Amino acid sequence: MRKNIGAGRERMRLEDGRELRLLSALEVLQARREAEELAQSEGERALCANACLLARALENHGRPVFDSGKAVLAAMGIREIGRWQQSGPPLTGRRTPPRRTDGSGPSP
Repeated sequence: MRKNIGAGRERMRLEDGRELRLLSALEVLQARREAEELAQSEGERALCANACLLARALENHGRPVFDSGKAVLAAMGIREIGRWQQSGPPLTGRRTPPRRTDGSGPSP
């Protein structure tokens, strides 16, 4: 699996032949809005957000594998969805986590 999605390439090829593609800012906003509609509680927000990002980023032969975050939630378990977020750089393309408001965390 190619780990450096942000360095000159907009896709990360996975071992099974599928690809994760770098999302545009608009796609990230759309995923956030979809996730807000899906989440029924504060505790569901992160899971729904990851599912909606994954629905937009995961492709097979240039076509989306899932048509919505809801489809990702129906097809995958919580651990499987979480694995995507942990297996490489964030789907938004940011290479380092943002600094926390208290000033701790990695420098930009």
